[in-house]
Amino acid sequence: MEINAQATEMTETIFEILEVAPSEEQFRQVRRLIEHELVERVRETEERHAKVTKECCPADEDLAHKIARAIRKSNTALIANLGSLR
Repeated sequence: MEINAQATEMTETIFEILEVAPSEEQFRQVRRLIEHELVERVRETEERHAKVTKECCPADEDLAHKIARAIRKSNTALIANLGSLR
């Protein structure tokens, strides 16, 4: 599931739990906040994975750099795609 769809689903669930009918603007703001937090968690995870990759493979440091670069490239594409959805 895409992050945008997850954010929308989470926003709907929050307002259902609160038993509140939000305005379009309120819904949009909450969804944007959730989406932003999901993206930040993806970035943090990517950074942790890159760090672990470098630490666990000192003999293969070149490979670790290639893997970390590929992860960053995928992350950049994800962020760009999310930005275009706004």
